[in-house]
Amino acid sequence: AEAFVFTVNADNPLENITTQQIQGVYSGAITDWSELGVDGLGGIVAYQRPKNSGSQTAMEEMVMQGLELQAEENYISIGMDAAVRQIGNYDNGIGAIGYSYLYYVNKLVESSGIRVLAINGIAPTTENLQSGIYPYTVNYYAVYRKGDSNTEAFVNWLISDAGQLAVRQAGYVPLR
Repeated sequence: AEAFVFTVNADNPLENITTQQIQGVYSGAITDWSELGVDGLGGIVAYQRPKNSGSQTAMEEMVMQGLELQAEENYISIGMDAAVRQIGNYDNGIGAIGYSYLYYVNKLVESSGIRVLAINGIAPTTENLQSGIYPYTVNYYAVYRKGDSNTEAFVNWLISDAGQLAVRQAGYVPLR
């Protein structure tokens, strides 16, 4: 399992955001942090990913659900590492929000300076991803042709204790 997550600068006091608030921010209906209960930060800098990228597609389908994203060219993150670093390290960081996959936040980039938000009061913890209650849980599957002994051996290893440990060590949430 994997989580599609929203991040803010670690100095931003917001800890939870609702799906409706995210939709408001990214549709342009919510433009100031005070509308989310955070005073003193001013305008929201809502980073997005380039059109047709995997995370942008996830944002459009899972979160926006048909609502149109308002995009400013200045706030398009070109790489997944940039999507994380811009929130924590750059000038706009304190007033920024962005999205990524938890794997990238935790494993591929130096993520100090950012914090992952709970969605609708549910944090993207291992338990919440395994149970499926985190609203933006993405599951990965192994699909293969029956009778391929090499692939079947790999899949059997993958679901074994050793394979599940490897999944966890790689930064993903194991089946159990």
